[in-house]
Amino acid sequence: MGKSRQNRRLKKRIGYLEKCQINLELWILMSIFAKDA
Repeated sequence: MGKSRQNRRLKKRIGYLEKCQINLELWILMSIFAKDA
């Protein structure tokens, strides 16, 4: 039982990291476009 709870926490953390990664990529793209503009 403890394992499934840990798994859920891990999935939540992974989802959070993925969201941060997407935000970082968007920010990089925006800065590149801002330089070109």
